[in-house]
This record gives sequence, structure tokens and C-alpha cells, in this order.
Amino acid sequence: AGLLRDGSAAIAWAIADVRFTAAFLFNALHGVVLGAARTGRADTIASQLVDHCFRVVGLAPA
Repeated sequence: AGLLRDGSAAIAWAIADVRFTAAFLFNALHGVVLGAARTGRADTIASQLVDHCFRVVGLAPA
């Protein structure tokens, strides 16, 4: 949550509730990674995860 809070304070992104967003991102990431591991796609989702995390905080993917 600290990274999200610091980014909001620096106006790098706009997040209304950083603790909620941190929990949401953690749990979503965990579910996606487990799902990919179960289907044998764990190797292929890294770039997709990075892009999505950037978009969640309103930034263009790297």
C-alpha cells in the first residue's frame, strides 16, 4: 500500500483507497498466477501482468 500511497501523493496516479487497491491487486495477481499455473500458461503471462498493473493505476504500459 505504501507504493500506491506514495504514488498518489506525488500525483503519479489517482487512487481513492490505497489499502483497498493494494488488497485488490494482491488477490487478483494471486488468482491469475494460480490459474495460469493450473493451465500451464505461467510462462506466458508475465508481460500481460505488468501491462495490466500499469493500467490499473492509470499509466500507459511500459
